[in-house]
Amino acid sequence: MADKKKSTKNKQSEESVVQFNNVIKFNMAIVLFIAILIYVLLSVFKSLGKETIAIYKVAESNINNNIKTTGIAIRSEKVVKTDKTG
Repeated sequence: MADKKKSTKNKQSEESVVQFNNVIKFNMAIVLFIAILIYVLLSVFKSLGKETIAIYKVAESNINNNIKTTGIAIRSEKVVKTDKTG
C-alpha cells in the first residue's frame, strides 16, 4: 500500500514538471550589459598598455628659510591719464 502512494506521488510530480526552451532571448538589458562589459574590458586593456605613473612620497616640512637679500627692480613705466575710474 505504501508503494502505491509513492508511485502516484511520483507520477503527479513528473506531470507537474514544465520544461522551458533554452533559447536566449535578446532584449535591451542584455545588449546594454554586453556593451558595458566590452567598454570595461577595452578600458582595462588600454590602461595596461600605458606607462606606469611614478609616485613620490612628499615629507612634511617648513619652507621658512629666512634668507635676507637686497635687490633693486628696474622697469620702465608709463603714466596714462583717463576720465574714467578703475
